Amino acid sequence: MIKTGNKFPANLRTAGVGGIAMAVCIAIALMGTTTQTRADTFRIAMVSHAPDGDPWWNVVKNGIKDADADFGVSTDYLNAPQGGTGAMKPLLEKLAGYDAVISTLADFSMTGPALQGISGRRVPLITINNGTEEESKAVGAFTHIGLDDYRAGMQVGRLAKAAGVRSLLCISHLDSSSSALARCNGFAEMLGNSGNWDLVKVGKDPVAAQNEIARKLSSPPYPDAILALGPLSAEPAIRAIETSGATNKKIFFVTFDYSPKVIDAIRKGVVQVAVDQQPYLQGYLPVAILAIMLRQDTRAVFNIRKTLYENASFRQRIEKYNLVPSYTLQKISTEAPLITIKNVDAVAPYAGTYR
Repeated sequence: MIKTGNKFPANLRTAGVGGIAMAVCIAIALMGTTTQTRADTFRIAMVSHAPDGDPWWNVVKNGIKDADADFGVSTDYLNAPQGGTGAMKPLLEKLAGYDAVISTLADFSMTGPALQGISGRRVPLITINNGTEEESKAVGAFTHIGLDDYRAGMQVGRLAKAAGVRSLLCISHLDSSSSALARCNGFAEMLGNSGNWDLVKVGKDPVAAQNEIARKLSSPPYPDAILALGPLSAEPAIRAIETSGATNKKIFFVTFDYSPKVIDAIRKGVVQVAVDQQPYLQGYLPVAILAIMLRQDTRAVFNIRKTLYENASFRQRIEKYNLVPSYTLQKISTEAPLITIKNVDAVAPYAGTYR
């Protein structure tokens, strides 16, 4: 069962003598139970930098909920309502009572020490979403699950260059996230020496964001391309183009991630490409993997993967939603084929829920 909030129960591992005695009694009582019953008591925390209003993370939460059901654990999704990496640090530092932790890695310098403290206490840790494989290793995580932001930026930047793009407006709703610069820099690198780009940070107000984007599009140097870093960036940009006539030339519009509104814009030809990082997998896989690690008391990668695919519910879900994780020893990539007008109808039924 997935829960939200930021209240943390007392941790038996840090209890006093009375608490230790109680823990011993509980342990004795559990000795005769089955492994499945013991696994039902495992509690996992997922700590995120995302604000409550970001629809992309609703798909992550669906993955968490389904993994909880399939693997018999309970996961709490923890974030600050307004989001931000600054709010993550106290959440991570106060964590107690959890058997394992999942965390985004939006700002290594800010959250890295707290994550190192968690892994240093031998609490199993998995990082997801943003951050690099190297940063994940540095905080002691078992694995990282997500997208290579720089590589993904390069991939869509290469398409933009082939379409004649020379200048870029990068639109970010992300607060202090290394992902923002990685995605924009990767895109701009593919434009070569002729490339130049501008970064616009938009806040939580969609109307203000739309107005700022419209102003940028209608002012010199009139960018050839837009790179939005998620639906919260893309949707006001779509409205700016559709409602204000902000530009008198065709904009090559790329967004990371998608929502029903982005799907509609792809069908209309307003958005050319959406990068799909399969958020459902970023919620499901870390919960499932940690459940297996805790139940089997193992860190053996191939055994964990074998157990994962022996779960019939998992196999049915990835087949039904056409999900395609890619595995290495240290990282699980959730990068999927780019979404364009050619394949948008295949993912549209699950946009905002499972894709």
